[in-house]
Amino acid sequence: MKALHGGSTDMNSRILGIIYMIGFLFRITAGEIIVTTGGAVMAPVITPEETEFKGRLDVHISCETEGAALFYTLDGREPTRRSIRYTGPFAIDSSVTVKARAFMEEYEQSDTVEVRYTNVDQSGPLIVRAILFRSDDDNPTADSLRIYFGEPAVWNPSDPVKPNRIFSYYQADYGMLQSALSGLKASDIVVVDDQSIILIFSNGYSPKPEMDSIGFLDTTDYIADLYGNTPHGGPPVPVELASRSLWKARIGVDTLAIGMNSLKIRFEITSAKPLRNASATVYDALGNVIKTMTFINQPEISKMSAEWDGSNRDGRAVGSGTYVAFITATDEDGQSSTQRLTLGLRR
Repeated sequence: MKALHGGSTDMNSRILGIIYMIGFLFRITAGEIIVTTGGAVMAPVITPEETEFKGRLDVHISCETEGAALFYTLDGREPTRRSIRYTGPFAIDSSVTVKARAFMEEYEQSDTVEVRYTNVDQSGPLIVRAILFRSDDDNPTADSLRIYFGEPAVWNPSDPVKPNRIFSYYQADYGMLQSALSGLKASDIVVVDDQSIILIFSNGYSPKPEMDSIGFLDTTDYIADLYGNTPHGGPPVPVELASRSLWKARIGVDTLAIGMNSLKIRFEITSAKPLRNASATVYDALGNVIKTMTFINQPEISKMSAEWDGSNRDGRAVGSGTYVAFITATDEDGQSSTQRLTLGLRR
């Protein structure tokens, strides 16, 4: 009996040990048993499971271990407590690897889980139209090409580049003609809005409408869409010659001002149909923006007008030289068009 009693004591000790181990391996809360194998926090779960997407995607991270703190990275590094703490779904808009790990006091950190998400919309912006505006004044200045994109684009203003790092220019019967863009400067690219730019041919080259064409380089890194995708070539677009608009812009005063400290150069628009809005932007010979003015509607005389006092955006008087004004107007149907005026200024 004594031996049996001693055996019973050993058995009880073993049972108590097993119970202790079970208590260590399992945490009981609200009647729910959450497994924490080996004393570690459960690995988090990253969703959605589909790894290819277009546009934007909301990413969720969860963990079955109640009370665990979740941290994640998007730069390929292992998550630590100093990484980004997960507080709710976050959006991604480019290809990225999401890594996550869970932490909890008195528990070992979880294993790292990762999901590689790929944005399959990698086309970037495409050129949909290119319209040539001829220079028609006695003092020859550069022709200008307004280029329209099929979607909003973002430019990198911190990286001075030449146009031939962005565009491929093609001349009929000669293939790609580098000389058409060589010699142009970063200032020859004028960003009008997020879907159009003006390319000023300050090197004296004259594009040939309906013969030449222009497209993006396959490797350009200066322009991207809203999701960070850069252009990947695309078909070149024929160069069109600007047609006559239903409205006409002109300069309302003598374009040669001599010995005047204060100028009032008046731009006027006469239109055969109502215009929604119009603006005039003045550039110097290198394509640098000098000033932008908004036209004021004058319905009583069927005109719109804007004035330039000969100063730049800082209020300082500009020097003598040739200046180019691009007049852009939008009609009541939402159609936008641009006309070009040139003026000479002598101080």
